[in-house]
Amino acid sequence: MHQLPRKSPGKLPIKEDSDLLRFAKRAAVAIGATSLAMSMFATTAHAVAPPNGVKEVLNGPGSNTTYNVMGAITHDYNVNATVNPDPDIAKNPPPVLASGQTYHIGGDTHCGPFDYNAGNPPPNGSSSGINALVADSAGCVDYARSSRGKSPSDPSSLNFYAYSRDAVTWVKFSNVACPGSDVAPAGCAPKTLTQDQIKGIYLCTEGGNTPLYTDWSQVGGDAGAIHRYLPQAGSGTLSFFETKILGLSSAQQGVLDDSQCTVHPTRIEENEATSIASADHPFAISTYSFADWKAQRNAVVPDLRNGANLGWINGVKPTAATVTDGTFLGIRYVYNVAKNTSPSINAVLDLIGVTASGNGYLCDPNNATAQSEITKYGFVPLVSAPAGTGLPNSACRKNPTPL
Repeated sequence: MHQLPRKSPGKLPIKEDSDLLRFAKRAAVAIGATSLAMSMFATTAHAVAPPNGVKEVLNGPGSNTTYNVMGAITHDYNVNATVNPDPDIAKNPPPVLASGQTYHIGGDTHCGPFDYNAGNPPPNGSSSGINALVADSAGCVDYARSSRGKSPSDPSSLNFYAYSRDAVTWVKFSNVACPGSDVAPAGCAPKTLTQDQIKGIYLCTEGGNTPLYTDWSQVGGDAGAIHRYLPQAGSGTLSFFETKILGLSSAQQGVLDDSQCTVHPTRIEENEATSIASADHPFAISTYSFADWKAQRNAVVPDLRNGANLGWINGVKPTAATVTDGTFLGIRYVYNVAKNTSPSINAVLDLIGVTASGNGYLCDPNNATAQSEITKYGFVPLVSAPAGTGLPNSACRKNPTPL
């Protein structure tokens, strides 16, 4: 568990910190073309709850996949006094700190200031962020970034607010030749795999606790041993890949694809192909977020692909079109998660949620700034539609059925 401070006896000063300074260097975003648009936006931005005149620090750790897009969105919210007049300060801690890095969380009336550092690392991954939110009672963790949906084991106090689509697929390296015999495309792996072939590569269900397929030539590729990689434990991308692509139950996750295997997959930080050994490139298979891969390709975020290309599933290429129309197998929502017993729940919903009273900042279908950020970071925005039963039209969905 992360060591967090006990509740502060009084309001503490808010400190300006590194994430605001970092994101302040980003290009300015359009707020609206006309005073009418501004009026409409200002009216709907705080429809969840009116401003209370109290600065609240909203700490939202968790998913690696949505870290960058939520960094942009929280920055936009923090610096816009029209939509955030208190002003509250939304925090977006990285899932992994750089060597020697400290990430400061300022204090408010609910929680004193504290630092994420080597001795108190931030939650790394969706489930880790959600677990930290569930465990918190002092208002030190206010919401969580998540690339997985609600699971049966999650408490009823949690609500998942989906705000865009993404997809997960497998990756191969096409910038290296397969040793021995290399038939196009480059690398040992083929261009496309069926879902059953991916299961046969990762699941150790054969005699000797080995996968069905251990060589690329068995699945339409060139001869070469398959080297399996998977994301770190606690990753929402890992959880989605295991359930949607590999078809595992919660009890089977981490067992049939890892602990039961005679040869275990290598664990790496998700969406970082730079962690895959160069010698393994011709033979490696790993997972990747479609949105993160696209954002890295477009230089919106640091490029960690290292030559990794998105694989097709069942003959379908992952694209914005196939993610939107649902023809690609590995589509998913990405979410922010709120806990209805959190001390700052109204401020949290004003940022990332929707209620019968209206939409928060991210969920406002008239918020062109947020929609632009979602698209820029490779995700597919949701069309305006009811967020759920008894809820208004929204750019979010509350506790939606998984795609």
